[in-house]
Order: sequence, then C-alpha cells, then structure tokens
Amino acid sequence: MGLHCSPTCEVVYENTPGILIGEEGYGLVRYSMAMMNGARLSIAAQAMGIATAAYMEAKKY
Repeated sequence: MGLHCSPTCEVVYENTPGILIGEEGYGLVRYSMAMMNGARLSIAAQAMGIATAAYMEAKKY
C-alpha cells in the first residue's frame, strides 16, 4: 500500500533568477492555485485507492 507509483517530488528554489510569467501580483493566486485545483482530483483518487486497499487488508485479517 502507499504511493509507490506517484511521481511525488520536492522542488527547491535557491539562487534562482526571477522571470515574470503572466501578470505581476497574480502568480500564486491565479496560476498556481488553478493548477492545484486539477491536482486535488488526483489526490482524492489516490486517497480513495489507499483507503480501499486498507479496507481490503483489514477485511482479510
């Protein structure tokens, strides 16, 4: 059980030059959060799969 096939990673920004993409002041709110809304559905599906697997293992026990 778990997230063995999930492409989860850590992103670290150190000494990274800033380049403006989109409108100033709307980066996190408009662009990043819009992307996160789509990712939430995938996270919910992963959680449901893990919960189902946990239930099946508990049922066998």
